[in-house]
Order: sequence, then structure tokens, then C-alpha cells
Amino acid sequence: MIRPLVLAFGLVFLTFSILAGILLINKAETYREARQDYAEDLMVTKRLVNPEEWVGDGTSIPYLKNISNQKANWLAWRQGSLLYALYLGVGMAFILAIWLVRLPQKTRFQENLLGLHIAALVCLFIGVCTPMLEIAAYESEFSLQDLPIKAKLFGTQISVTYSKTFPGELYFFYQSKSAWQLIVTLLTQKNYVVGLSLLLFSIIFPLVKTAYTASLLFRSPFPTTNTKGGLLQLGKWSMADVFVVSVFLGYLAFGNMQVGIPTESKVLPGLYFFMAYCILSIWISQLIQKRQLAQTHDP
Repeated sequence: MIRPLVLAFGLVFLTFSILAGILLINKAETYREARQDYAEDLMVTKRLVNPEEWVGDGTSIPYLKNISNQKANWLAWRQGSLLYALYLGVGMAFILAIWLVRLPQKTRFQENLLGLHIAALVCLFIGVCTPMLEIAAYESEFSLQDLPIKAKLFGTQISVTYSKTFPGELYFFYQSKSAWQLIVTLLTQKNYVVGLSLLLFSIIFPLVKTAYTASLLFRSPFPTTNTKGGLLQLGKWSMADVFVVSVFLGYLAFGNMQVGIPTESKVLPGLYFFMAYCILSIWISQLIQKRQLAQTHDP
């Protein structure tokens, strides 16, 4: 059984980890919104249809006046959120390592599992609610050379060429969403098959699996039957690890696109925390199955 003191420490660990995770989510969302606003101001569909962009140096255009400060702002938010995510991840790993070292597995098996479950739930929460990946396509100092312009002036056909360089960055595409935001967007757009599939396999089943294994912690003695079968059945339906792999493949594919336009793809903290959940979940399942197997073979 789990001792009350260990249970109390676990609740404190869970509470502070969730609060720290919420702060990380807020930081990451602030960065995402700042970068999104920046990209929208410099979007190709906005800049190319603005007559002021084609005449002069662009210094009189409102959204270009403060563009350098905007970029410095979102760069600072990105750096801050990445550092905070690193500190949070290292801090959680340190606390979990101390928990596992000070509680020997053979004598305090369920208490060890409690620590792993708390870390897994926090990682799942942060991983689902924090942006996992951002992708962008933009050109710096975009130039159009020798554009043919034809006009009739006083009955005379005039044909000239015009060249224009757009200062700063010209965005063709920018997108960054968390798993939860992606699901909401898909459901809002009535893409129910993909949206519900992501919701089911990447959130609901991982939660059900974690809740199932967590329910074993408070049984005395630890169950020796039906556990393995239940874990195998849940594991077959849980696609969280496949989801992580698909995001990585999307990241690699977009980063290596050869379309004549510079592309940028960056992995954000949400993916690392989601991946940490997948590792912890597999670890928990393996520990439980090994424990059950050992108890089954004990005389």
C-alpha cells in the first residue's frame, strides 16, 4: 500500500507540476500569438495588394513601422518559453529520479508507480495543450524583377519594366498549434473523421490507459491477474506513439521541401513533453507486466 506521507508528497508534486505546466502553456501561447500576428502583418496576400508597398520605401506603412520591435518581442517570448520548458523538464526529471532512488522498487513498487503516473499525467497535459511544431515559409527582402507594364498614353502604347524589393520579410505561410487546438480546429471545420480520430487515439485512450494502470496502485495486494491482458488491449488502441512519429515525419518533410521558397520548421516544447509521456507510459506498462510475471512464478 501507499503510505500517507508519500501520497501527500505526490499530491504536492502533482499540484506544483500542473501549475508550472499552466505557466508554460501561457508562455508558449503568448509566443504563438505574437508570431502569428507578426506573420499576418507580413503575409503575401496583404502586402502585394497594398498600393503603398509598390511606391516608396515602405516607411510610411503602419504595419512596417514597428516590425523590428514585433520580431524582437516574439523572439524573446520563444527563447523564454524554451528555457522555461527546459527548466521544468529537468526539474521534473530530477524530482522523479530522487523519488525512484529513495524508494527501492522491490519494497515500494506501488509508490514508485505513483511517481511515474504523476509525471506521465503532467507530461500528457503539457504535451496536448502546448504547441508541438511551427512551420513557416517566408522570403527576406523579396524582389520582383523586370515586371512588364503596358499602358496606352495619348493613343501611344507604352511598355516599360518595373522592379520592386519588399523590405523585411514576406510570409507565404505560418502555422503553429497544439494537439488540442488542432483537434478543435478540425472539428470546427467539420472534419469530424480526422478530428475525432486524433481526439480518441491521442487523448482519450492515453487517459484511459493511465487511469487503468493508476487504479492498480491502490489495490492491496497488487493484482496478479488480468493486468497483462488489459494493458495489451489498451496498448493496441493507443496511437500516441504513432502520433509523435507522424509529427516528426511532418517536421522533416516540411523542413526539406524544395519549392524555391525558404521554409522553416521548428519542434516546440509540446512535442517533447508528449514524447516523454509516451516513454513513461511504456515504462509503466513494462514494470507492471514484469511485476505480475514475477508474482506468478513465485512459489
